[in-house]
Amino acid sequence: GGMADYFCRVSSVEELKRAVKFAKQNNLKIFILGGGSNVIVSDDGFKGLVIKIELKEISFEEKDDCVFVTIGAGENWDKLVEISVDKLLYGIENLSFIPGTVGAGVVGNIGAYGSEIKDVFENVEVFDLETLKNITLNKDECMFGYRESIFKKEKNYIITKVSLKLFKNGKLNTS
Repeated sequence: GGMADYFCRVSSVEELKRAVKFAKQNNLKIFILGGGSNVIVSDDGFKGLVIKIELKEISFEEKDDCVFVTIGAGENWDKLVEISVDKLLYGIENLSFIPGTVGAGVVGNIGAYGSEIKDVFENVEVFDLETLKNITLNKDECMFGYRESIFKKEKNYIITKVSLKLFKNGKLNTS
């Protein structure tokens, strides 16, 4: 594929905000890039700004028999699965070896072997391109379907952070 007119990597919401403001001030189209494992670029390139999401964070909060995991959208999905399995947490183990980032996993409601990300999804923090503010959406607001979510239709949201609910005493899904 060809080159982008502009390219940047963002590792904070503040950097993302600055990049979006730059694009708006210069009347540029925006393309959000996760890991790039599912992207084909035209030989003509991209006429606008490509923003590569590199927001990194993984934190765990225990509550009763659950563990709430908060993950930056730029984290590698399979790395998250590996860490969760190492911590003996259940809920995403069937989603191992799926390429890409956590944010992209939410966009496509990734799934494998009887499991989907929506099964353990709590909420998502998004950056709204119109208001330039962060908002939080719950599971219902994300309108998950088979390899589908609101993020494939609503292009004004950029995923910055994801929260999942995993289980300490789970059962393997072997169905």
